[in-house]
Amino acid sequence: MSKRHPDFDYEDAGLLSDVLDDAGRDARVRLLDYLIDEELVEPEEVLLAHEEQRLFLLPVERALGGVPRFTAAEVAEQAGVDLELFLELRRSLGLTTSEGDLPSYSEFDVKTMKSVRANLEMGMSVESVREINRVLGGVLSQLAVVVERQFLATYLDSELDEAEMAKRYAAITRATTPEFAFVLQHLFNLHLRDQMRADILGAEAAIDFLSNTRPIAVCFADLVGFTSLGEQIPAEELGAIAERLSSLAAEIVEPPVRLIKSIGDAVMLIAPEPRVLLDTALLLMDAVEREADDFPQLSVGLAFGEALDRAGDVYGPPVNLASRLSDVARPGAVLTTAEVKEDLADDYDWSNVGRRRFKGISQPVSIYRARELGTRATAKQRS
Repeated sequence: MSKRHPDFDYEDAGLLSDVLDDAGRDARVRLLDYLIDEELVEPEEVLLAHEEQRLFLLPVERALGGVPRFTAAEVAEQAGVDLELFLELRRSLGLTTSEGDLPSYSEFDVKTMKSVRANLEMGMSVESVREINRVLGGVLSQLAVVVERQFLATYLDSELDEAEMAKRYAAITRATTPEFAFVLQHLFNLHLRDQMRADILGAEAAIDFLSNTRPIAVCFADLVGFTSLGEQIPAEELGAIAERLSSLAAEIVEPPVRLIKSIGDAVMLIAPEPRVLLDTALLLMDAVEREADDFPQLSVGLAFGEALDRAGDVYGPPVNLASRLSDVARPGAVLTTAEVKEDLADDYDWSNVGRRRFKGISQPVSIYRARELGTRATAKQRS
């Protein structure tokens, strides 16, 4: 029985039924006392958390999401938005929703929706908010996985009981979250600044940027033999190779080039024009060549043309063509089209690879291999 709720009996509520020994029982009682008397968690929330096997996470949940005080309907009412819109936008972020009578949302959720309403009132469309949410949700969910893993690797202590673990994790989270939030905000501001510098050069360019399509150079860099390699080495080693490719790309890429995504054994890069993207592709190829001898080689395809840049991804003919070129490129080769070759004829060494038909592309494609000017580098031999 807690001090705040002396009539709330842990035994009768079944909160001790899954504890097998005296030490575990003592730790559970201390955890429950801490949750109810210090974290001010209500019995209903404790019972739900116990049912979902996340009792010791409750303090961390509160540190990250705030104290749940409002239902979904109350959040919508206080923020001045439609309930269905609130739930829809939350789902578009990839977050869970609760529509019941149990308070599941905090003052932070109210503040967030007030900010959304303010943007809508200033002229931003609901579809624009949805697009931002879809990208943001995807990026943040990936970041959350990485941060969680590193958090546990740093602070997990198997010798702590669940009561001490809950207190420790809550204290660490409350100490580190404000600084982490500042870092995220600052880094986002820097990325937004650099992206605007790359995309918007004058008022006319800003207007052109909002058109449905625009010229974009697209590059796919694939690890050769990655699928068959997966049958020969453990999954952890295979994952480390894919992560290393992503790391190399992130280290090399500088605005106006953007790393759009990592797709297991490949990375996708874009830029407003081919030259800077081709330079980046060759640098990435060199970086992979300098890895250990058993690291897979790259095959790279690059194309340029009208494409749609939406929701953090790119769609259109140059995307399809760049992917096809990377599929047929030999290990260590960067392949591109006659159009790119003609524009950059004097800046690189070129080899004519021939003409080829690709599925989904109506006309045969003239293919050229690009190398750094003055070099005829040969690919590394693989055993």
